[in-house]
Amino acid sequence: MPDCQIMVLDVTGRFHRAATAGDTLCWPNGTPMLAIDVPDTWAWDHLTGVPTSFPSDWGSITGIPATFAPSAHTHPMSEIIGLVSALAGKSDIGHTHTGIPVYARSVADITNTTTTAANVTGLSFTVAANTSYMGTVQFKYQCNGLLSGPALGFSGPTMSEALMATVHAPAAGGVGGIISNVGSLLTLSTTDQINTDRLLTAHFGFRVGGTGGTLQVQFARAGVAATVTARSGCVAQLCQSS
Repeated sequence: MPDCQIMVLDVTGRFHRAATAGDTLCWPNGTPMLAIDVPDTWAWDHLTGVPTSFPSDWGSITGIPATFAPSAHTHPMSEIIGLVSALAGKSDIGHTHTGIPVYARSVADITNTTTTAANVTGLSFTVAANTSYMGTVQFKYQCNGLLSGPALGFSGPTMSEALMATVHAPAAGGVGGIISNVGSLLTLSTTDQINTDRLLTAHFGFRVGGTGGTLQVQFARAGVAATVTARSGCVAQLCQSS
C-alpha cells in the first residue's frame, strides 16, 4: 500500500492540517466513518532526508567539548588499581623501630667558665618511658689553660637503670673515666694542649623509668679557673635497644 496522508479541511474546503491520531472522519450528516490511527514510530525506510553515512571515527565528529569534567564522586579502594596492596605494605600510624640510630649535632661554639654544667646546645634527644638506649658522644672542645680541662655529663629523666658512660680522653692516655648517672659530671682537670681542638668520646647506655623526657649532653670547666669551649660540630647518636 503506497504512503498516503489524510488531510483535515476547513469549512471552505481549504487545507487545515494533517490528520493525527484521535481524529475521526465523519459522513456529511455527522455519522462517524473512520477513526484515524497514526503510528507513533515509523520504519527507517519511511523516513526522508536521513544521511547515507555516519561518522565512524572521533576526528570526524564536530562540536566535541575540550574537556569532560567529572561530577563529584567517590570510588571504593578496590576500584583503584594497586591501592589495597600498596597500603598493606605500609607501617601503622604510631609504630616505632628499634636499632635505628638518631643523630644530633652542635652548630655553634659554647663557652663555660664555671664548674656548673651547661647544655651543649643541639646535643639532646627525646627518650620514652620504660625504654632502653645506647649511644655515643663525640665532644670536641678547647681549653685555654693546661691546668684546666672539661667536665662531661648528662641531664635527663629518672632512670630505672642508671646511665653509665665510659669516656676516652687524649689528655689521660686514652681512658678518662666513668660517668655514673644523669646529673653527675666526669671531670678531667688537665688537658694536653691549650687552644687546640681536642676530642672526648663517651659510650653510654641507660633505661628510662616510668616517665620519659629529654636527655641532654652537658659540660663544665674542671681544674683551675679557665675557659672551656664546646666546639661547633660535637656529635651524638642514640639508638633504642629495647
